Amino acid sequence: MNNPELKDLIEESKNYIEAKFDLYKLKMAEHSSEAFAKLMGAFILAGFFLLFMVALSFFLGMLFSDLFGSNIAGFGTIAGLYLAILLILFLKRKSLLIKPLQNSAIQTLFKDEAKDKN
Repeated sequence: MNNPELKDLIEESKNYIEAKFDLYKLKMAEHSSEAFAKLMGAFILAGFFLLFMVALSFFLGMLFSDLFGSNIAGFGTIAGLYLAILLILFLKRKSLLIKPLQNSAIQTLFKDEAKDKN
């Protein structure tokens, strides 16, 4: 083990492995922080969308109540509309919700590899 070239090779190999490990840690931090930022942005947008939908639902419920002459019929119509949307989303959840969300997550996680190939 007195060969200086072998010691240098071992030392360079250790440095290379440490650098590769640090690179993977940095890539992992970048991907996880980007995913977290996207998730938080989605939550904020969903919160404002929820507030908008509550206000819109109240407005439409009052509008239909005036048209039908009954609060129960007006707000019941809006509830029925939401029930129909819920049933459609439930029946088509794979193609409308699950697959697009999976594809988005995969694209976020592997975007660097796609850049490297181009």
